Amino acid sequence: MAVLAETLGYSRVWIFDFAPLWEDPFVHLTLAARRTSRVGLGTAVLIPTERSEMATASAS
Repeated sequence: MAVLAETLGYSRVWIFDFAPLWEDPFVHLTLAARRTSRVGLGTAVLIPTERSEMATASAS
């Protein structure tokens, strides 16, 4: 999705935190970063109760 967004000229791709859909949004952002070079990547919303504070801090 991020590669397509970059190809179409979008400037940003946002991934939201939704456990049934994404196991870990940071993993998906990392994979998107490896395949794109111009599009900005970020998390739209993080659910703090879904993971430990240390996991969120280390991913930031």
